[in-house]
Amino acid sequence: MEDCRTMNVGTYEQLIDEKGRIILPGAFRQAFGKTLFISLGFDDCLCLWRNEDFESFVEKEIEKRSDLSRAQRQVNRWLHSSAHLLSIDSQNRFVIPQLLRKKSLLEREVVLVGAGARVEIWSKKAWEDYIAKADDSIEEIAESLSREFRV
Repeated sequence: MEDCRTMNVGTYEQLIDEKGRIILPGAFRQAFGKTLFISLGFDDCLCLWRNEDFESFVEKEIEKRSDLSRAQRQVNRWLHSSAHLLSIDSQNRFVIPQLLRKKSLLEREVVLVGAGARVEIWSKKAWEDYIAKADDSIEEIAESLSREFRV
């Protein structure tokens, strides 16, 4: 079972200010401390990682795979080139780099979503669209996964 400090759960609406800063919700603060990694995520969101979780993910999922694979090299470049180590200020804010805001289509209103070892940042509209679709198909997806993994 995961340590509760690293199990990020919940959904929180936030605003990005004119300087590109966002407040880290209280529910996530203990897990992150004073620094975090941010990277592009799949599904047009960004991912926030504790330092050790990002390093573990990269080691386990990226670096242990063969660089002989073109697809592996592409994923490796994509992830590493988008990653930034950020500081959290005394008001629990951090700056989302402009390039990442642009690539993930973030505007002023965003949603931070607990996703286990990471937190995802979605544009509010993209999150609402995603949830509407997921709500319609989640039972089928869960059933398919249970067959695939024999849960």
